[in-house]
Amino acid sequence: MIPYYLLFIIPIFTYSIESRTVTYQKKTKNITISVFFLIFTVMLALRSIECGVDLSNYKSYFNSVQNMSWQEIFNQDVETGYWVFQKLISYITNDFNVFLTIVAIICLLPIWIYYKTESDFSLLTVILFITVAPFSMFFSGLRQSIAMGVGILAWLCVKRKKIILFIITVLLAAAFHQSAIILLFLFPLYHIRITKNWIIPVALVMLLILAFNEQIFSFLISFSERYDERYNSITQTGAFGTLALLVIFAVYSFLIPDEQKMDKNTIALRNILLFSICVQCFAPIHSLAMRMNYYFLLFIPILIPKIIKYRKDGLLKLTNVSVWIITVAFIGIFFYKAYFGEDILQIFPYVPYWSN
Repeated sequence: MIPYYLLFIIPIFTYSIESRTVTYQKKTKNITISVFFLIFTVMLALRSIECGVDLSNYKSYFNSVQNMSWQEIFNQDVETGYWVFQKLISYITNDFNVFLTIVAIICLLPIWIYYKTESDFSLLTVILFITVAPFSMFFSGLRQSIAMGVGILAWLCVKRKKIILFIITVLLAAAFHQSAIILLFLFPLYHIRITKNWIIPVALVMLLILAFNEQIFSFLISFSERYDERYNSITQTGAFGTLALLVIFAVYSFLIPDEQKMDKNTIALRNILLFSICVQCFAPIHSLAMRMNYYFLLFIPILIPKIIKYRKDGLLKLTNVSVWIITVAFIGIFFYKAYFGEDILQIFPYVPYWSN
């Protein structure tokens, strides 16, 4: 468990030094985030196949692809992009740990750069990434991890109004994991402006989705033959915790900021949070919804610091207290789940590759 402790302790230590420098306001979004992602990348690169429930299967895929012809590669019926990617890497190395290192860099680098550039509170961004964003998935789901990294690039295309490039990027992400097609919603989410006047109708829509989530879910997955075959059974997962947390963040995001100060980017990020809640409304009946939501949860570590940045006058003390409550509480929750949780993705304790 020591690497997980270091993943928190070293960025906190870095931030404590960084925050005391004269150039703190300019540098705070650089060093701490870079230190964190450097440690995280090394952890992903050096992990054993025992650290991540799906890694043994991915190793089998990687070993088999080395003997496959290109015709066989392109005959894969789904997520061909990942098979092409594996085949190309197999020309460089047949070592699975080297492959894991390459995957770690590819999936984390876009997120690393985006967070480094956009975060207004580096330590809070790190804490939220580990505890709210799909941190655990990076240890296990290689295809979706790459798709999530590409999803950040898709968002940057939206911001720069590169619509054709945006569509191409989403299709690329979907070539690694079919669920990434949901990233197409980023385009309208960036361009609509949901303000406090929308709260009641938006809340009603969310309640309707939650009330009729089984019927809506069955209808939506019917458009994908593969998903309809694999996920058509409705099961009560009881996954209300993340949904409740996202609702709390949404309330916070509407009560704390001065709407007149907020820029278009922050409003768009808040729109993503609202959409994320809608997607999460399906999580209590199927785990697939949670996985579909991973792409949007990545933006919360940027949104919350920006909400604090644009706080109303007189709320400085309140936001400062909320930051430290989030920090202490979320770290506690993380390690409580690490020791006593179900550990579905089997990432605890951390196992380095040389322990095999």
